[in-house]
Order: sequence, then C-alpha cells, then structure tokens
Amino acid sequence: MLPTRVTAVAAEIRPDAVTPAHQRASPNKQNLRTLAVAAKGQSAVHVNVAAGQKIVSEGEIATTAYVIVRGVVRLCTYAGKDCRIVTDFLLPNDPIGAVERTHYLWSAEAITDVELLQFSKTKVGNRLNGSGFENALARRGWDLAADTWRFHQRIASQNPKQRVLSFLVRFSNRTNTSAGTPMQLPMSHEDIAAHLLLPQELLFRTFQELQRFFKFSGPQTCTMVDPDKPWKLRTASIRSAEQ
Repeated sequence: MLPTRVTAVAAEIRPDAVTPAHQRASPNKQNLRTLAVAAKGQSAVHVNVAAGQKIVSEGEIATTAYVIVRGVVRLCTYAGKDCRIVTDFLLPNDPIGAVERTHYLWSAEAITDVELLQFSKTKVGNRLNGSGFENALARRGWDLAADTWRFHQRIASQNPKQRVLSFLVRFSNRTNTSAGTPMQLPMSHEDIAAHLLLPQELLFRTFQELQRFFKFSGPQTCTMVDPDKPWKLRTASIRSAEQ
C-alpha cells in the first residue's frame, strides 16, 4: 500500500478533478514539444538552477509557475521523518506549479542543471478554462498530474520487478526512446527507489534480474531489448490486480 501521505497528495490530483477527456485537446507530441516555445512569447524570466538545488519548497505559497526548457527535475514529498518520496520526474516542456491551488504540494529539485521559464501565477492563473498559452499550460499540468496519480495507483499492487518495469517503460515513453536505443536515466538509484517505494538494495537486485528485458550499460544507461515483454508483464499484473 502507498503511505498515507502519498494517498493524501494523490487525492489532490484525482482524475475526477481533471477536465474530462472529451473537453481536452489531445496531448500529442507536437503540443508537448512546443509548450516551452509558446511560452517564450509570454512575460517570462529565464532562470538557471544548478544540479542539486531546490526550485520550490513543499508548503510554500504557490506564487510562481515554471516550464522546464532543459534538464530534469524531481518532485518530492515527505511522509514522516527520514521518509522521502519522489512523486515524479519532470522533463523538458513539463510545467512546475501550474496546477497547485494556493501552496506547492511538493518540493521541486534539480537533478541536472536546469533551465526554466518563470511566470507569475497572477498572470498565468490556475484555471482550466482560460485561453491560449495559459490554458495549454494548465491543461498540460493537469494531464501530467493525472498520469502521475495513475502511475502510483498502479504500482501500489505490483511486486518490485513489475514496479521497475512500469517505471522504465513509462520513462521510455515520456522520453520517446524506442527499443534498441540507449535511454539515459539522469536520476540516481536512490531517487528511483524513493519513487517506487522500494529499498535501494532490493532495487539493485531487481535491476539485475531484468537483464532479459533491459540491457544496462552503466548505472544511468539502459536499452529496451524487447518492448513487448515488459508491456505484456505489466499488463498481466494490472489484470491480475483487477480480478
């Protein structure tokens, strides 16, 4: 089961809070690629954040929204003392702080050196029925939040191997990495373990057991060998959990 803290945070981004699918524009790859480009025509400030530095802190008043131009960011929350949970990893064209109501639900930290576009929340707004860039930013924020919620709901009923496979397949999709192409994992094993709610030792052993699905050429590079196998295994686990 997911810790209570994660369940509470997930309630903030539950699917029924998201605009119905028939009312949203399709989140096709072209739209996602051009979000940061569209943002450059707005009143934005370029911000560079060094790896390891914090962008926003959990609980702070959400006065600012960002779009990632370059780099990778982790979203973190705490479920008690010494219990850090990485709720998601954000990539170029992903927004930070676009859907938070009054306070940031997570801390956002730079994994790599990050380039951001920064907006005032009073200008961007926190609404689903705006127009132009403001609406696209909010829509993308809600779509990403809902996808994060579904991912954590899914892995709650999965064993360690299935969780790692779910993470790798999802990350390959989000980075548009095809089978046979090396995929860079800029986050540490500690981050991945905190994301999948697994002990680091168990995560390391699980990586070793997945050599038939993914070829690991280093601690932060892997290649999908057969895209059908992890999908079949993950689909089977989902069906089993639903029965």
